[in-house]
This record gives sequence, structure tokens and C-alpha cells, in this order.
Amino acid sequence: QGLEEQTALPSSAGAALVVALSGDDVDSGAQAVVEQSGQGVLVSHDLPDVNDDELYQLWASIDGVILSLGTFDSGTEVVNFQLDPERLDLVDGFMVTLEKSPGSPTSEHPPVIIGETA
Repeated sequence: QGLEEQTALPSSAGAALVVALSGDDVDSGAQAVVEQSGQGVLVSHDLPDVNDDELYQLWASIDGVILSLGTFDSGTEVVNFQLDPERLDLVDGFMVTLEKSPGSPTSEHPPVIIGETA
């Protein structure tokens, strides 16, 4: 079990949700994969570097309500999160915004990347 196995992209086989996120910058993007247990992971690539006083914040839209799932910096490619397994069918999508550190309870910024459930 080398480092490659630990940092491998999540498998979407058997996942409850798989959502691709994209934005205006064609190189930036991410994929959110959520298991039936509600355990999820966001794997991002090529997000622009942020200033020292900024960070990225991951949000989920669940039944029309926007909830923060955590913050991360531009050097982070894998973000773990947890959703209520009873509400996975109500997930509308995910988005990532750029916020001032330490994050925000609500965001008024446009998403850097966004994706909706099918």
C-alpha cells in the first residue's frame, strides 16, 4: 500500500452521488463523490492560487438550502466531507467559492466552480 493508493481518485462505482464541477476557467474543475453512508470527497484540480488571507469554501445545496461543507486552501486537492445519508436524494449540487479567511457562514460570492446533480 504505497502513497499512490492513498491519494488515488475516488471510485464512482457504487457511489450514491457523483457530481462534476466546472467554471469559467476551463482548466479548473473538481469531482464530488458521495457514498451511501454520506461520506464524501471533493477532488479538485487546477484551482487558481489564493492570497494568504483567502481560502476556498465548499458548499452543498440540499433541498434549496446552501450549507457549508468546509474550507481548504489552493494547495489542497482532496477535501473530505460528510452529508446526512437520509438526505442524499435532496442534494441539488455543489459549489466552491473564494472567501476571506477563516471562511463565511453564508457566501455572497459567485462560485469558482459549480456542479448540479443529474
